[in-house]
Amino acid sequence: MAHDSAMAGHLRVKKSLDKILANFYWPGIQGDVRRYCASCDVCQITIPNGNVSRVPLGSMPVIDSPFKRVAVDLVGPLQPITKRGNRYILTLVDYATRNPEAVPLPKID
Repeated sequence: MAHDSAMAGHLRVKKSLDKILANFYWPGIQGDVRRYCASCDVCQITIPNGNVSRVPLGSMPVIDSPFKRVAVDLVGPLQPITKRGNRYILTLVDYATRNPEAVPLPKID
């Protein structure tokens, strides 16, 4: 759950290990996490040589009018399914006000 779950984001070894160590410990944990991250199919496909290239920073336009730009993301499918049958979350954030909204959804078709 600290590396490849829907909310984890395929973090590198150090950040995955930090997440796990916040709640768990066992002898050999560092080696286990390193091997698990190295064997991740998604990471092997998207980061073939193990190095993530950094994107140069650019200037961002200032958004000062509400609803001029909105960020939308869909998370899921999540487990377990809620009592109301929801397994997805539609997230929306207004760039100007930074007001977040989260809408539970049972399906996305």
